[in-house]
Amino acid sequence: MLMDLQLKDKVVLVTASSQGLGFATAKKFLEEGAKVLITSHNLEHLRIAYQKLLPTTRASHLSYVVADLTSTSDIENLIATTHKKFGLIDIVINNTGGPRSAKFEELSEDDWTDAYELILKSAVQMIRLALPDLKRTQGVIINSVSASTRQPLPGLILSNTFRMAILGLSKSLANEFGQYGIRVNTISPGRIATNRVQSLDELNAEKSGQSVTSIRQQSEQTIPLGRYGEPTEFANVVTFLASNVSNYINGSNVLVDGGQIQSY
Repeated sequence: MLMDLQLKDKVVLVTASSQGLGFATAKKFLEEGAKVLITSHNLEHLRIAYQKLLPTTRASHLSYVVADLTSTSDIENLIATTHKKFGLIDIVINNTGGPRSAKFEELSEDDWTDAYELILKSAVQMIRLALPDLKRTQGVIINSVSASTRQPLPGLILSNTFRMAILGLSKSLANEFGQYGIRVNTISPGRIATNRVQSLDELNAEKSGQSVTSIRQQSEQTIPLGRYGEPTEFANVVTFLASNVSNYINGSNVLVDGGQIQSY
């Protein structure tokens, strides 16, 4: 018997959702009967994603908005458009692309500012602007971060730094927002087969003089399940955490990494 996640007609805003983990997450919510607004800074990517997602839902349950997540006015427009299309927001999934891959001495002040605005500031602004809705709906916030919240990843100091900041934000908000019936959790993906991970493998291959296949095989050897995860496997966990089935999970950081991170 299938488990009913009780997501039918829930209003869900998924950021950075034209590709990768965000796209898979939006698709899973639509399959569960939710109403979903997808976003990207790239209009063409959004149009392609919209057409791919339409067969999984009714047209009345899916919409899209171009948005630069570093722009407060764009986030305000996201909230306003969601209200116009679907009504009050029940669930916010804060997801972003990754910042530049580099070591500390290779980074400029602008690199740090860009990473802050993309990862941390965007989440703060999204939560701040969606909070009035979430108070009324006793909603859910899920912040997508990285397995680097448990173990720093080489060459990804920007991500290591600001993903940890999101973890601190989430834990604090879980304490503050519990009085409103709002749950706040984080989800930390490991090596999931997305374009972002592919590009990191290609970068590591270039730096080491190895093939991309060799780099991936070496990475897979560090994962007890022996493979990269699929975006749908990540999306399954997100929708579970957002559902009423998990309504006593709050302030948690859930790893989706095939067992790669060995810390407790």
